[in-house]
Amino acid sequence: MNVYQKLNEARAKFHKKALKKSGFNKFAGYHYFELGDFVLPALEIFNEVGLTSVIRFGMDQAIMEVVNTENPSEKITFASPMSEANLKGCQDRKSTRLNSSHRCISYAVFCLKK
Repeated sequence: MNVYQKLNEARAKFHKKALKKSGFNKFAGYHYFELGDFVLPALEIFNEVGLTSVIRFGMDQAIMEVVNTENPSEKITFASPMSEANLKGCQDRKSTRLNSSHRCISYAVFCLKK
């Protein structure tokens, strides 16, 4: 399979996982994904289908490369702008403009669910 086929398989498996949001914002009263909620399941799925990811954060952009482990020249690159997220009850963090207070969570979930 090529990198696109593998990523589609990984996405399908990720959507079938029963992930729980362990974070809770007491001030605003909502639950959110913590990094530990999905990183290990995502890594397991990538390993099953033969993918790996390389994630880099710059000052204003997050980049994730999804690499086919059987053919490392096959890559898909995702880029997302980042900006300051000013959320009451949360620490200052970068955000990938998705509804999450943690940039790693937002970006990885964005790429897997896209």
